[in-house]
Amino acid sequence: MVRPMSKRRAKGRLPPFVPMLRGTLKAAAWRALSVGARATFLVLKANYNSNAQNAVFLSSRAGAKELGVCKDTVCKYMHELEHYGFIVEVQGAHLGVTGEGRAAHYRLTDCPHARSEER
Repeated sequence: MVRPMSKRRAKGRLPPFVPMLRGTLKAAAWRALSVGARATFLVLKANYNSNAQNAVFLSSRAGAKELGVCKDTVCKYMHELEHYGFIVEVQGAHLGVTGEGRAAHYRLTDCPHARSEER
C-alpha cells in the first residue's frame, strides 16, 4: 500500500528530541547521579523551551506520574540535581492566589536563561 503524500513535506526538519551535551554526559557529576536523577533531568530538559529560554518546573506529583515512582522520591532526585549543580532554583514553591500549590521553577545550568540574575 502506498501512502498518500502530504501537501507539506518536512524539508530537512528533525522530529522533536531532547538534546544532551556530550560534555554533560562525560562529567564526573553526571556519573555520580543516580539513575532516577538522570531521568528527572531528562524530563526537565524535555520541558525546556529554547526559544523562550525560560525556567522549567516539575511538581512532585507530575514527576511521580511521569517516572513511575513515589512523589517523595522525585523530591529526592530534584535535591540531588540541585546539589550537583545541574539545576538552580529561580523561584520557590508557594501557594497561588486561589490556594493551589505552585511548583518551584528551576534554571537548567547547561541551557541559556533569559533572566541573567542568579539566586
